[in-house]
Amino acid sequence: MGKEHQKRVLAALMAASIAIPTPLLAASPADFSDFPNNWATNALSYAVSNGLLSGDNGKILANDTLKRAEMAAILNRLAGAVKGASLTGYTDVPATAWYYDDMAKAVQMGTFAGDGGMLCPEEPITRQEFFAVLARFYCLDQSNTDVLQQYADSSQIAPWAKGAVAAMVQAGYIHGNEGKLSPLAPITRAEFSQVLYQLAGNIAEDGKTADANMEGNLIVRKSDASLSNVTVKGDLVIADGAQRVKLDNVEVEGRILVRGGADGVEFSKTTAGKGVLAVHPNQANFTAANSSLGDVTLSSDTKLSGDFDKVQISKPLSLTVEKGKIGTVQVQAGAENAKIQVEKDGTVSKVEAKAKGTRVSGKGSVGEVYAGEDGVQASTENTKVTTGDNVSGVQAGGKEVKPKTTVTTEGKNAEEEIPVRKKKHSSGSSGGSGSSSEKKKAMVWQMVYGMVQVQTACITRQKGPTLSALL
Repeated sequence: MGKEHQKRVLAALMAASIAIPTPLLAASPADFSDFPNNWATNALSYAVSNGLLSGDNGKILANDTLKRAEMAAILNRLAGAVKGASLTGYTDVPATAWYYDDMAKAVQMGTFAGDGGMLCPEEPITRQEFFAVLARFYCLDQSNTDVLQQYADSSQIAPWAKGAVAAMVQAGYIHGNEGKLSPLAPITRAEFSQVLYQLAGNIAEDGKTADANMEGNLIVRKSDASLSNVTVKGDLVIADGAQRVKLDNVEVEGRILVRGGADGVEFSKTTAGKGVLAVHPNQANFTAANSSLGDVTLSSDTKLSGDFDKVQISKPLSLTVEKGKIGTVQVQAGAENAKIQVEKDGTVSKVEAKAKGTRVSGKGSVGEVYAGEDGVQASTENTKVTTGDNVSGVQAGGKEVKPKTTVTTEGKNAEEEIPVRKKKHSSGSSGGSGSSSEKKKAMVWQMVYGMVQVQTACITRQKGPTLSALL
């Protein structure tokens, strides 16, 4: 970022009353005897003022190699992480080490996974590991690696890291040096700060209201944050520590990335240019009113209230539609046995089940369910369940739904549509089950026949004309 850009961001922050975070670790460049005056000055100042870097004994140590535990700690501070995972499966993280809690938080966030039961906290972090951690945190698309072909040393990138490194390049966060990425080289604290400076962007603190245009990304890292009248040119990240957030009249040109949100994220008059992506929280709760959020992609248990155009389920989870209307719920491949519960005040127009074992239930309204895989079950009333080719084990209200067939679950005007065989009617049939009206007609004829029999008997006893003569 240039000086003019810095001025714009600073002015926006002051107008917005977004507090620059001042945790215990926050400091200023003047607090360090070795603070550099070069290409890394702005980035290091950003890291220090936001409490991400604290230095050691009055030194910032800009050229020191960054260790894995140090990066975990810095990223945890950026995210406001508070919850840690169990580390019983790892052998190299002593409970007494200063980094124990930070490594536990990093594992919980999914930014660090380790290998072979080891997290290697005291090892220097390589550039490719560094890029992979940031790509995981920001949930960047790692599907296209073609962009790596422009670098002479791309063959040195480990297969597991290629997608992440490519994602960082594609997003414009890294550029390499003289046509090389140096994936196996360590990274310095200054280099780390420079990348984080570009990627993290602005940081909004808890309980404040913004009123500004934000260049780049914006991170919300604490609960009870309220943002209003904000335009975010990049992504809005609701980080792990932000469990309760309100967005009012917020325009996000990129994505809204929700890593927290367990206590509720309220969208009011909010737009997301590239959709909403919810990742990693144990459970998310979203409420939307007068908002245009695009595709909302879920990877953990979620409760929804309000109106949403399209919801995508990417992993096995439970989705509860408490109230409001959803256009389409798409259960993607890999989300086997996903559960969709629609409460009585909720409506879902269509469920597209592309994963096995999808369950749709509840007292709410579900218009139709398309079963593209085996084992899909729907028990909501008056729901049309249609199966694709070569699909088995599909049920609609307990009824089997054969391939390329539509069955409507029981309820008002419920019916079964069988494409090959026509429905049977009482006329022309020798019994079997017909409609209720046909059964009534049969009962009337039986009554008439019985009366005729009684009348015949009476005539016979009186030796009068026979019944055949009367007829």
